[in-house]
Amino acid sequence: MTIHETAVIRSGAFIGVKAVIGSEAVIGERTVIRNKAVVGAKAVIAARAVVREKATIGARAIIEEEAFIGAGTAIGDEVFIGTKAFVDTKAVIRGGAFIGARAFIGANAVIRARSFIITIHSKYICNIVPFLDYVAIRIGCECLPMNEYISRQGELAAKYDRAWWDSHGKRIFNFLCEEARIYKNDKPNI
Repeated sequence: MTIHETAVIRSGAFIGVKAVIGSEAVIGERTVIRNKAVVGAKAVIAARAVVREKATIGARAIIEEEAFIGAGTAIGDEVFIGTKAFVDTKAVIRGGAFIGARAFIGANAVIRARSFIITIHSKYICNIVPFLDYVAIRIGCECLPMNEYISRQGELAAKYDRAWWDSHGKRIFNFLCEEARIYKNDKPNI
């Protein structure tokens, strides 16, 4: 492993074989950086985060507490990953992107530069989930491609507390559909 002399590694952190930690990077308590992972200069990885094998974290990126970064994932410079966010295997998150707390980014997804993936905290956690070929909508435990969610909206709405669905769920669902359409239609050739 290679740890730059100005990097700060907090107590209980695990740094794997052949991992590289850049200058002035900060690794939080009980954080796990697996084999061959690379953490860029001035990156901050908060307590109890997990960075899996061969993942790359860019310079000045911020990874919040208990976030999970999958094996082979590439995270660009100045990316923000929120608390308890989950970034699956081999995802690519380009520079300047913002991934909200508890967001889920699917395997092999490509998030374009300066994207803003929000998570709505209501009675249920709600967000869009960009995948390589489609954009899914997540409300609570249900995470389906946008078109499938739209076609099964009534059936799925019945699974939630009816008062919540009528007062908040419909508005959140419509907002997420619009965000998914924008993301899908605005996706550049990558």
